[in-house]
Amino acid sequence: MPFEYIIAIICGSIFLILFIANLIVYFLNAKKEAAVYEELEKMYSDKNLVKMKYDFAAYDKETEELMKNAGASGEIKTAETDDSSFSQLVIEGLEEITGDYKPE
Repeated sequence: MPFEYIIAIICGSIFLILFIANLIVYFLNAKKEAAVYEELEKMYSDKNLVKMKYDFAAYDKETEELMKNAGASGEIKTAETDDSSFSQLVIEGLEEITGDYKPE
């Protein structure tokens, strides 16, 4: 048998072995991922968690009062801001800074 055929058979065999190993690893990982997803689904589908609202932490009295005043709608109403303070900003242009740098 010629040398080229022997090399082709060896390369084909190695490719086939690696391809089968790849399929085995893929299906094992898919099975493991499905098990993890199922476990998470069981954990978060508890009947007690259905009634739970979003987690929040009231750090100060003002936030606690806002949460109490939100009521059933769940919307926190904030005070209206005055936009006139933003319009008072005046930009005069570029300022040139001159001088000598004197390190200490």
